[in-house]
Amino acid sequence: MTAHTLLLTLSAPLQAWGAPAIGGRRPTLPHPSKSGVVGLLACCLGRDRNDWNDLMGLRFGTTIHPDARILTDFQTMGVKTNGERMPVERREYIQDATFAVGVESESFGLLADLRHAVEHPVYAPYLGRRSCPPAGPIPATIREGRLEDALPAGSLIDAPAGGTPDMFVPDGLEHGRRRLRAVTVTDPYQRFVEEA
Repeated sequence: MTAHTLLLTLSAPLQAWGAPAIGGRRPTLPHPSKSGVVGLLACCLGRDRNDWNDLMGLRFGTTIHPDARILTDFQTMGVKTNGERMPVERREYIQDATFAVGVESESFGLLADLRHAVEHPVYAPYLGRRSCPPAGPIPATIREGRLEDALPAGSLIDAPAGGTPDMFVPDGLEHGRRRLRAVTVTDPYQRFVEEA
């Protein structure tokens, strides 16, 4: 079977792609996460929060913007109904960014259903957090071929089919069970190769 890739253009004034929370700090990754994009697709399909494990099997890739601007929002939460003070939080957002993301599958029918859902969502999509709506309708196209062919050089690409669905992270930082290091191919683009 031939692989196909669904490409989405995610653009918004603010985006927030969950990274592990540290105390009262809610950081964002500097790029869309696989779980966030799969959640967006499930939202468009009208699926329940616990009904999207099948979508986690899709290969995922995203462009990255190392110079993305991060906004930190200081939030005071007020008081609970029992009088207990709620915590103070610092939430991070990516400002004014546009990312090309792709999901790959050998099932053209699944990708066509996802494209239709993005174009006619059951629930309003958001980019990471509910407070981050897209700038407008999300452009969605399907291309024949793999993620590596559909996304530009320097993109983060998921493990090959049958591998772990953890996203690759540059410069040897760990995220899940995989490790990659950046290898410069042509300036300013980088490719990522798995460490032995």
